[in-house]
Amino acid sequence: MKISTLKQIKPVSWLLLSITVLTNCAIPKTTQRYAICSKYNTSGGAEDIVIDTLTNASAPRIITSCADYANKGTTNAIQAIELTTKRVHSFVRINEPANMPFKPHGIDLSRFNDSLFLYVINHENETQTSILTYYIKDTILLLTKRYTSPLLISPNDISVNNKQELYVTNDRSRKYNTLGVLLKLKKGTVVKISNDICTVFSTGYCYANGIISCDSGVYISTVRLNKLFFVKYNSGIYKKQVVAKFKGQDNITFSNNKLYVTSHQKQIKFLRHAKNQAIISPSVVYEIDLATKHKRVIYSNSGKQISAATTALMFRNKLYLSQLFIPFVLEVSN
Repeated sequence: MKISTLKQIKPVSWLLLSITVLTNCAIPKTTQRYAICSKYNTSGGAEDIVIDTLTNASAPRIITSCADYANKGTTNAIQAIELTTKRVHSFVRINEPANMPFKPHGIDLSRFNDSLFLYVINHENETQTSILTYYIKDTILLLTKRYTSPLLISPNDISVNNKQELYVTNDRSRKYNTLGVLLKLKKGTVVKISNDICTVFSTGYCYANGIISCDSGVYISTVRLNKLFFVKYNSGIYKKQVVAKFKGQDNITFSNNKLYVTSHQKQIKFLRHAKNQAIISPSVVYEIDLATKHKRVIYSNSGKQISAATTALMFRNKLYLSQLFIPFVLEVSN
């Protein structure tokens, strides 16, 4: 299929390595105790994960975006974790441009016209980032579109709604904007891609991170503002409301009318872990009930089970946790 390209974009920054403010708060505790069920070794750090029950409902699998951020190696891949057989394998990617660098970050999954598509933020190199659309057929990913745009400044996470509109968070206003993040300047944005056209959807965030869209609007997490926002669709007028407050918010997932958001409570430990994976960093997961707006900590660990978890996925009463630097996904149950 033909690959469609918009315009070349500015460089991307993928990791909050610029925060120098100490955070000495205690790690929130949980009354739930999770035991490790399975540990799935991946080719690289699995920054984002999504559940795939659409390919085969009787054999669900987790799709992961794996990048070797720690060692800058060549093991970057999209992988599948087969929950029935416990097998981990890489998708075969085809129809990509020759010599296109591949370093996946945020991902999302969608069915459209009885076909399944995977959307991937690709940190190609220091000067280019793209959003890739793949048609999924079993273990093959066929590239159908490659988006670039000047509005995709520093993309972090991506979500697609039932209209096939893409929403992408820009965590800052320009690459390596250290001072802006440190001072909590609200320069992060959310952009919308519809019919291959990029527009600014919402503004005023400091390090916009996770995002998830629904029928009525978009949920957006922030690392530095410590606020989870909801932006409601309203005839082109988008108003923000705060859904929950807690520190160091990362990716968002949705299950049974509840949001699951990972949290980096100790940001200095997170930065130290980024430089040296032997130094552990806490992993905390919040559950927000959208009916009651009640939030609670459902998982809390010093980092011994999994360090600096980036995504938490609830599926069939088990919690799946991914991380950026150490190559495995953890399955736990209480």
